[in-house]
Amino acid sequence: MIVSDHSRLGLIGLRNPNNMCFFNAALQCLLAIQPLTDYFLEREYFREINASNPHGTFGEITMRYAAFVKHAWCDPV
Repeated sequence: MIVSDHSRLGLIGLRNPNNMCFFNAALQCLLAIQPLTDYFLEREYFREINASNPHGTFGEITMRYAAFVKHAWCDPV
């Protein structure tokens, strides 16, 4: 179901299989921190990804979280 108005922007979470409510609550808290949300929506994180660290994830976790934030605030279902 697509929401036609913007009243539900940012109000997204995970389905709650296997008692994931604590993880869902943590994501809701992170999505409610407006400066952090703006940081990802405005793609400011690109400047800080260290893609050359062989011990890191090459920015994969950051990119996935950024996609989640974009989905939550720009493409709610």
